[in-house]
Amino acid sequence: MKAVITFIFLLALSACSAKPDKPANPFSKEEQEQYVNTLSLYLQADSSLIAERNRFFQLLLKHMDAEETDSAYYMENIAHVDSVIHKAIGLVERGNADDLLSLLEKERNNIYAHPCNTIDNEIALHNMLIQLYNKTYKENTDEYYSKIIDLAEYSKLHILGLLDNEQYIPYYIHNQTSLVGLYMCANRHADAIKTGKELCEFTKDKDNGIHIRCVLLLGSLYKELNMTEQQDSCINSVKHLPEFKAIYDDYMKQ
Repeated sequence: MKAVITFIFLLALSACSAKPDKPANPFSKEEQEQYVNTLSLYLQADSSLIAERNRFFQLLLKHMDAEETDSAYYMENIAHVDSVIHKAIGLVERGNADDLLSLLEKERNNIYAHPCNTIDNEIALHNMLIQLYNKTYKENTDEYYSKIIDLAEYSKLHILGLLDNEQYIPYYIHNQTSLVGLYMCANRHADAIKTGKELCEFTKDKDNGIHIRCVLLLGSLYKELNMTEQQDSCINSVKHLPEFKAIYDDYMKQ
């Protein structure tokens, strides 16, 4: 799963240098299969999943400072999203990229409220959206990053709601690392540094190796922004750790 998460955000960050030319036919056969498979993940709800995910969705709304929704809305939304997904699959099969993206953007919050919107399914959906953004916003870098950052920020909230379970720690680390890179690409330097600091604080008592890498990431941000004093302070905070030299040497080779 780490590889899946990393792939998603590497795909987004690759646009820092270039984005592919828009083909005459917007979807390859492989893309069509991927998109249909991703959308079909949202057609697999059963009664136990519906009950479990309704409780989690209400918890997530509290993280977002949003109003709770009642059970009637939740059940009605399941039927609504089922209809949306079938329509989206039809647009994929017809190769209608513009209408597909418009539909998914319009219905994104309703899809998030669907019981099948587990973090794994959400990551797959975001991967699909990023690929559609690559096709649509080739000439508008600001809009491109704004949209992808919005996806990553929502996933951050979703993951925060899951963090009482240890297995979701890697999700959070990958998400935060990706957000740092996206913020830098979007020239949102203050947000990049804030997120880098959050990442360092989160990993401080978990694993020395991971923590050192996160500190080096933050240090590289300070270096890029010519904040030498902060960079030195950052690196000095982990220099005493026994793993530092090997990790630092490896980091500098990259």
